[in-house]
Amino acid sequence: MKSKVSIISAGGTVLCRESKNTKPSESGREFISRFKKKFPFIEDIVDIIPADPGIEYIIDSACNNPRTSCDLTKAIYEECKKEDINGIIVLHGTDTMVQSAALTAFSIENINKPIIFTGAQKPQNDPNFDGYNNVLNSIFVVTQDLVGSYIVFANRIHKAVRTKKIDNVKLEAYSTVNEAQFGEIYNGLVSFNLRVPRRNGQNAVYSGFLNQVHTCFLYPGIDPIMLDLQLRRQRSSIILAYGSGNMPYDDESCPESEKYSLEGIIKKNIEEGKSIVIASQCLEGNVDLTKYTAGYTFLKAGAIPGYDMTYEAINAKLNWALNKTQDPKEVRRLMLKNIVGEIKIPAV
Repeated sequence: MKSKVSIISAGGTVLCRESKNTKPSESGREFISRFKKKFPFIEDIVDIIPADPGIEYIIDSACNNPRTSCDLTKAIYEECKKEDINGIIVLHGTDTMVQSAALTAFSIENINKPIIFTGAQKPQNDPNFDGYNNVLNSIFVVTQDLVGSYIVFANRIHKAVRTKKIDNVKLEAYSTVNEAQFGEIYNGLVSFNLRVPRRNGQNAVYSGFLNQVHTCFLYPGIDPIMLDLQLRRQRSSIILAYGSGNMPYDDESCPESEKYSLEGIIKKNIEEGKSIVIASQCLEGNVDLTKYTAGYTFLKAGAIPGYDMTYEAINAKLNWALNKTQDPKEVRRLMLKNIVGEIKIPAV
């Protein structure tokens, strides 16, 4: 019996016909129709159907926002509930694909089928248009005995919560960080490098998310007063710190360090009930707030270490956690718990 695959069209370069000053201009149904004509054998493998109702618009993913993210995750959830649908492919722009895929991984609990995000780096009129190949590979993956949220791109399979976009020109747009790449596709054959979560008959549950996370990027000489103003904007914040999670503190050996110390600001905001997660500006590695005084100072103040999570995973997870609880202690507990393979906490 053939698998039944639902395709949700959210937009992106994969639906762009032109290469200059362009935006998505083709409907998902039009793309699916041409895809089937290009690969007629595919209908012997799967039934490909546009999601119904899906979403009512296609966008440039640079315009992605809380409303569109909510619409997309709910549309995916609706497809998850359909017993006759074996898997879901989401056509999405590459700019915010990781964010959407990570948000899906958290906001839909007990995902009971594969959800594959894919798209293209090149528009349709480019001789190197990669959209067809990415969608074809996504079909090969989505028909596997697999559950969870993934990105399939350039013959590679990435776990959504471990992915970073690393290039905006090359066809290999994404990389898996702090973990082995999940798998790859070669001539239609799918191979996995990690343990594959299998279908277990559970029903998916939509838990949703909030939009109450602010991000602060540290730089030498950042004004503590300006940082304080940023931290007060939302219930929680992610601070992209240096190295292993280091931030300026009052170091007697450093001239004017008291002027630029963030210790008092961070401590005050945490005492007022805000959740502050420390991430690293580094692409790979691990936030370890016990390694240096510049990190331990803020661990003692109550900051939450992001450990080896990607920024996108932290953002999605924190918005998900805030939707579950108003208690900062419970938010901390959830952030330090492995939910969908997004975090490894070092043994003490």
